[in-house]
Amino acid sequence: MKNTISLLLFYLALTNSTINLLAQQKAYEVTEETAWSNFYLLDISDDKNWVYYNNSIHFVGNRASIKKMDSDKVFDFEKGHTGKFSNNSKWFSIMSNNNTLNWVNLKTYRQDSLQNVKTAWFTTNANFLIVHDSNNDFNAINLNTGDKTIRGKSSLYSIRPIQDGVAIVLNSEKGSTLKILDLNNNKWREVLNLPKGQIKRIVWNKNGDKLAFLYREEKGESFNLGVFDYDSNSIQYLIEEKSSTKKKPIEIENTEISMNDDGSRVFFRVENTNKHLESSVEVWDTADPIMYSRKKFNYEDKDTPWLNVWLLDSGKVIPIETKENSKAIWSPNTEYAIIYNPEDYEPQFNFRPFADLYTLNLTNGSKQKIIDKQYTHGNYLKIAPKGNYLAYFRDNNWWVYDIKLDQHTNVTEGIAVRFDDEFLTSYSFPAPYGLSAWSNNEKNVYINDAYDIWKISIDGSQKQKLTNGRKDKLRYSIVDLPGIQKVESNEHLMRIPVLKEGNELILGAQSRQNYSSGFYKLKPNGTLNKIAFKDKKLSRLYSLNTNGFVFQEESLNVPPSVTYINSKNKQEKTIVKSNKGWEDFKWPDKKLIQYSTHFADDLKGILIYPVNYNPKKKYPMIVHVYEDYSVFYHTFLPPVLKNEVGFNYLNYALEDYFVLLPDIVYQKSKTGASATTCVLSAIDKVLETEKSVDADKLGLIGHSFGGYETAFIITQTDRFKAAVAGNGIFNLYSNYFEYQKLKGIPEYLRIEKGQLRMKDAFFENKEAYLENSPLHHFDHVNTPLLIWAGKEDDNIDHKQSVQGYLALRRLQKPAVMYLYENDGHVILDKANQFHLTNQIKNWFDAHLKQKHTDD
Repeated sequence: MKNTISLLLFYLALTNSTINLLAQQKAYEVTEETAWSNFYLLDISDDKNWVYYNNSIHFVGNRASIKKMDSDKVFDFEKGHTGKFSNNSKWFSIMSNNNTLNWVNLKTYRQDSLQNVKTAWFTTNANFLIVHDSNNDFNAINLNTGDKTIRGKSSLYSIRPIQDGVAIVLNSEKGSTLKILDLNNNKWREVLNLPKGQIKRIVWNKNGDKLAFLYREEKGESFNLGVFDYDSNSIQYLIEEKSSTKKKPIEIENTEISMNDDGSRVFFRVENTNKHLESSVEVWDTADPIMYSRKKFNYEDKDTPWLNVWLLDSGKVIPIETKENSKAIWSPNTEYAIIYNPEDYEPQFNFRPFADLYTLNLTNGSKQKIIDKQYTHGNYLKIAPKGNYLAYFRDNNWWVYDIKLDQHTNVTEGIAVRFDDEFLTSYSFPAPYGLSAWSNNEKNVYINDAYDIWKISIDGSQKQKLTNGRKDKLRYSIVDLPGIQKVESNEHLMRIPVLKEGNELILGAQSRQNYSSGFYKLKPNGTLNKIAFKDKKLSRLYSLNTNGFVFQEESLNVPPSVTYINSKNKQEKTIVKSNKGWEDFKWPDKKLIQYSTHFADDLKGILIYPVNYNPKKKYPMIVHVYEDYSVFYHTFLPPVLKNEVGFNYLNYALEDYFVLLPDIVYQKSKTGASATTCVLSAIDKVLETEKSVDADKLGLIGHSFGGYETAFIITQTDRFKAAVAGNGIFNLYSNYFEYQKLKGIPEYLRIEKGQLRMKDAFFENKEAYLENSPLHHFDHVNTPLLIWAGKEDDNIDHKQSVQGYLALRRLQKPAVMYLYENDGHVILDKANQFHLTNQIKNWFDAHLKQKHTDD
C-alpha cells in the first residue's frame, strides 16, 4: 500500500510538471486587453536604498513605483508622474493625473495624499513639503508632524537652496508682496511690497544668500530688476541710467531670469527690436536671409528677447545678444560668452547655420572675433567648464581655442584614426563622433572615435588612447552617471560631464558585432575592470558604492528588469522584474544575420522567428524597413494591438510570420536604389540560411522614410506579394518644392542633406531626382499597396500619400488608402490605432496567407 501511494504521488507530481511545461509552451495571443508594458528605471534615492521606476502600459496608463532594494516593499502609484526623493532620502513624493499629490515616509512607510495640487517640492533640508494648489493657496506641510498650514494666496515660489526656507510671492487686495519664510522658526521676512504692482519672476543664487526678482510698480509699466541680500537685509535695484545702453532706457522683458553662484550677476532679457512682426500679408522674398516659413518658427531664436547681464558690483549692464550678434552660448559662472549672428552666411541651405564666432567678455563687454564660418550645431562646439576654452570640430579634426591666449590648437592632428563619422551619409559635411567630457581642471578633453575614447591635453602635446575597442569592434563611451558634474551651458548638447582628474572612469561598451553590452571601470593606471557585460541591452547605470551598481537590462523578447551587481565578487540580484507572467508563455526567437552588397560590407539584420517555428514548414515573411534596425536587437517591444504606426513585429511572429528588420546604408544620390539593393541582399541571405521562409510569400512595410523606401522598392522588384507605406514621400519632384509645417524647414534641405541624401540641388541633377522618385516609376508596380497617412501630419504632408494613391488609381494598380482625421505623423487616436493595426494585418493575411476577412 505504501508503495502504491508513493507511485501515485510520483505520477501526480510528474503530471503536474508536464502540465506546467505545456502551459509555458503556449504562445501568447495578442488581444485588445493585452497589458504588457514598457519599463523605465528613473532614479534611485541618495541613500541608495530605493529605486523609482515606471511601467507604461499601452492605452491603460502608466504605473509608477518605488521599491526598497533589500526587501519586497513596493509602493505603486497609478498614473503617477514627476516623482522625486527628498535630499535626506526619508521621503518620496509623486503626482497623479487627477492632480493628487502622494507622499511616503520611507522609514515608517506612512502614506499621505492631498488633492487639487498644481506643484509640490521638498525644502532643501527635507523637513517640509511646499504645495501650490489649484486655488493658488500656498501650503507648507511639516513632514515631521503632518501639520498643514495655508500661508496665503501665491502666484509663485522658489525653494531656498539652503536650510528649510522658501521665497514666496503672496497676492492679496493690497497687491503683491515678496516674502521669505524660514519654516523651521516660522519667521517671515518681507522683501518687497507693491500695492499696485506685480512680481513676475524670482530666483535664488546657488549659495542661497541672494534673491533676484523681476517686478513692475504698476500694471502696464516697464519691468525692473532687484536683488535682495539675505545677510545684509538690503535690496539693490537695476537703475537704467547706469546701463551701458545710452540711446534709450532698456526695455526688460518678462522672461526667465538667472544668477551666477555667488549672486554677483543677474542674467535677463530685453526687448528684441529686430523681431519678425506678424501681418495679414505674408511676404516671401528670395532676397531675405531667412525664409518666411522659418521666421514664423523663430529660426535660431531670432525673435527671442536679447540676453543681457547685470553686474551688481559695478551696476553695469552688458548686452550679450544684440542685433549684430543675436545668438549666444553662455554659462552664468564663466568670464566669456560665445556670440554670433545666425544670418552671417544666409541663405546657406543647412539645418543649422555657419557663422563667425566671437568671444564676449562679460565683465567689460569687449568682443573679439575667433573663428570664421564655423558650423554652430551643439555637437560641433563644446565650451569648457570654467569657460576658458572652446573646443570645436572643423576639417575632420577637433580644435581647442584658448580664449585668454587667443590660440588655436588642432589636438587630434597626427592620430591615425578618423574622428568624423565616416558612415554618416545624411550630411554634406563631416560630423564628429563626439567630444564627450572635459577634465575638471580644463587640462584635458575626452574625444571619441568610432570605437575608442582618447584623453588629449588641450595643447595637443599628450594623446592617450584609453580603450582598445577597435580590435574587437567594441564601442566604448563615458557613462553619464546621475549626479555627475556637467558643463553649465544654455545649449543642451554642450552639458557634457566634467571628470575629476585621477578618479576612475565608468565606461559603457557595446559590441558592434552582436550588440551585447555592459559597463567597465577604468582605473587611473589604465586597468579596465568589468562591472557587467551581457548578451542584452544594459542601460541606466547607477553607482551605489565602490563595487555596487544598479542597471536596467532587456532584450527584444525579454522584458526589462533592474539588476544589482557587486562588481568585485560578481554576485547579482534582480531588484525589479517587469511584465509579470511573461515567462508563462512561449515567445519568438531571434538571431542576427550578416550580409553585404557591392557598396557595403558587414551589414546586419534582425530575423525574428515564428513562435511555433518548425523547420519542416514554410512561413511567410514581413520585411520592415527604415535605416539601421540591427541596433534594436536587444530593445524590448511589448506586443499590443494598438500601435502608432500600425505594425508590431512581435505580433506577427506570434501569428507564425517571419519578420526581417534589415540594415540599410546609402550611396548619395542613389537612396532608392541603395535601399532596394540592401533589402534584397538581406532577403537573399535569409533564404540561403532559412529554407522554411517561403520566397513566394514576402511582404514589405515601412513608415515615414521607410514609407518612401517601401514605395520605391516595389517599383524595382516583384518579389513582394503585398506592401504597406505609411506617411511616406511618393513624389520627390513635388515634395522638393514644399516646406515642412512642423518647423517651416524647406523640404529641399531635408532632401539634399537629410535622410533622402540627394546631395545636389534639383536643378543640378534632375535625372537623380527622377531616378529616386517612387511615383515616377509606378507604372512598373505589380505589388498590391496599402497606403495610410494622418491628415494632420505636419512632418510629411498627407497629400504625398494622396498623390501615390492617385497615380496607382490612374494606372489601375491594386491599392487602398486610409486617411485618418485628427491624426498626424503617427496615429495617437486609440480607435484609429486599432483600425490601422487590424487593416494592415488583414492586408498581409489576405495576400500572404490567403486569409480573407469581411472587412
